[in-house]
Amino acid sequence: MFIISTNINRLEEILKARLLELNASVDSIKKQLSKYPKGMLKVRKNPSGFSYCIKDIDTKKIAYVRKENIKKAQVIAQRDYEQRYLKVVEKEISDIERILEKNYSDRTKNCYSGIIEGRKILVQPFEMSDEDFVKQWTAVPYKSKVFRENDTTEYYTDKGERVRSKSEIIIANMLNTLNIPYKYECPLKLENIIVYPDFTILDVKERREKYLEHLGMMGDIDYVNNMMLKISTYERNNIFLGDRLICTFESAKHPLNISTLKTKLHALL
Repeated sequence: MFIISTNINRLEEILKARLLELNASVDSIKKQLSKYPKGMLKVRKNPSGFSYCIKDIDTKKIAYVRKENIKKAQVIAQRDYEQRYLKVVEKEISDIERILEKNYSDRTKNCYSGIIEGRKILVQPFEMSDEDFVKQWTAVPYKSKVFRENDTTEYYTDKGERVRSKSEIIIANMLNTLNIPYKYECPLKLENIIVYPDFTILDVKERREKYLEHLGMMGDIDYVNNMMLKISTYERNNIFLGDRLICTFESAKHPLNISTLKTKLHALL
């Protein structure tokens, strides 16, 4: 349903990258053009090939280029080519800037953003803004993993969510601070089983879900074995570490590194 949006966003990225490339070329060419000599190159075809002469711009005198001095012709020919190329590049830059100024993606997204909520729930949009996409994703209800009756721990995030450890409070609050949409222990069906990722994260730019698992008891061998089985289940379903699966680690001797967590989230999202 969001193919158009994805394509437009990708097109904008391509155009912006091309713009940077072209502007770099313009700067390089202009610097080089300032070093070239003056003169007008004349090319004539004759039975044995081509002959060249250079016309002096100031004196109007014409001098034939001998074979041993062919580099003079080559330099001016290169200059003329780069001047021609520069004009084409500057035209392309102008065209790209004009397209980007139109904000086509914003206009089409606003077709949905601009209608009232009562109509939005009736419509299947071709594309939507990031804000609307996040709102729709967040609004989907889910039943999280239940706490055991004998679990007396009381850990709450800044959003008032009950979590299972102090480290999960840190992770949830950092996601919230970084404006990364997430769901805590949202059920996920993998093969024929239901797993509960610690955090289901929405990568807004890519418009896909990613999963964060906090491995907080790395000193417990049974716990580690269970988590390895869980990670194996993810991988059998094409959810791989470093792509859609993010893991943080902790043990009694090595607590959660907050700085590393922040860097990891920035890198993967």
